[in-house]
This record gives sequence, C-alpha cells and structure tokens, in this order.
Amino acid sequence: MSRRKKEIEKENLRINEIFDENDENKTGKLDKEVFIKVFKHLMKALGQDDNDNENEKIAEEALDRFDLNQNGFIERNEFINLMRFLIEEKGLSIYNTYN
Repeated sequence: MSRRKKEIEKENLRINEIFDENDENKTGKLDKEVFIKVFKHLMKALGQDDNDNENEKIAEEALDRFDLNQNGFIERNEFINLMRFLIEEKGLSIYNTYN
C-alpha cells in the first residue's frame, strides 16, 4: 500500500470519528444546526474564524453543495466528501480538528 493511500485511510478514520462525535442522536446524519456548528469549527481550524456571520453563510452554502440528496441533512458519505474537499483543496489539517 502506498504511503499516500495509508494517509488517506488514516484521514478517513479521523473524519468518521469527527462525524460520530457530532452525530449525537446516532442517526447517521447531521442536521443543519449541528452541521453549521461543525463547519464553523472547521473554518476556525482553517484560520477563518473572524466573522461568525460570514462563516454561517459559507456553512449554509456548503450544506447546499454537499447535501447531494437535498434532504436538509449531511449524511456520513456527504460529510466525508466535504472533509476530503477541505483537506485536499483548502489544506485542512484533520488532526488539529476536535482534539
């Protein structure tokens, strides 16, 4: 197994842990309120925590973009897609999140 593949598997384990930590009702999905809270925390980890209203707007846009079935929730697979995007495109360090 390549080093990069091992790193992706390790990141995916952490992504699933973060999802499980925030899926308080164990429904397999995050409602809008919980998702916005999680997303704001992710923005802080990316160094973008200075404007709460702007981060909420970005969170709502992310919900629209990554809620593939448009049910108003972020399900596990959608959350993984979002986190992979933030890691690969925005440079999120998954290990500094929710420690």
